[in-house]
Amino acid sequence: MKRFQKILALILALAALLSFTSCEMDISSLFQYREPVQVEEPDYETQKVSYKGFTVELPASWGRIDAADGSDILVYTPSEGGAGGSTFNLSAEPTDLGKYTLVKFSDAMRKSLPQQVAEIFPDATLSEFKYSDFRASYGDVFVAEYTVTQPDGSATTYTQFYPLVDHYLVSITAEDKGDGTSPAVADVARYAASTLQVPQS
Repeated sequence: MKRFQKILALILALAALLSFTSCEMDISSLFQYREPVQVEEPDYETQKVSYKGFTVELPASWGRIDAADGSDILVYTPSEGGAGGSTFNLSAEPTDLGKYTLVKFSDAMRKSLPQQVAEIFPDATLSEFKYSDFRASYGDVFVAEYTVTQPDGSATTYTQFYPLVDHYLVSITAEDKGDGTSPAVADVARYAASTLQVPQS
């Protein structure tokens, strides 16, 4: 399975799994209001990029590359990085579901994500999975971070942001190849997730 097909396969597998998980309102969440995080302006010029009705802000010097395997994923990379370097990926898969609460989504992901990643990278060694979350202006964002080390010793760190929005499973992925990309691709992805503009209902 090729590089971007693996990312898309993970998203589709998670979408299928989550379709069997109830997204009904968790009443306790009504009493746990959180202020959105304060977003600091980045120290680089940005460009606005649209994809399936969503808009993100990325470094102006970065350019779009086509996923050579034909995957329907938005892929941006530094001009000097090329297709083999670190990338920013955005995927938005429509679902018939409403918006997940953070509690239910977090529980489902912690139970399923390591297994899904292991199945997609069967020959690799996986690091410990780290999870966090924050509140953006449009809602909650679940974050997962892990490193995949191939048998040849090459390692890629994935930082994945899942904005919880209606009727889509959205994944913003920083794919860090350890090539010293500047600005750091994980920071670019976090800023994009924090300032994401979602389609109007």
